Amino acid sequence: MVGKTPEPLYHPAELSAAQMRRAIPRLEKRIEDLEALNFSQMKERGGPEIVALQRAARLASESQSKRLCNT
Repeated sequence: MVGKTPEPLYHPAELSAAQMRRAIPRLEKRIEDLEALNFSQMKERGGPEIVALQRAARLASESQSKRLCNT
């Protein structure tokens, strides 16, 4: 029996062009952070490097959400 397709876990953002332009530098920073990681030297899954990136991304996302609510 085929089950119902689950709802997506994300909600597409409805951003203005100005909001998208302001977000580009943050996205570029996240890309730089990922490119700087040396995966071959990581000894464990979810190590401190990954946790730090997750924390930075979460904080940036929360900060962006607050700004969008105030505009």
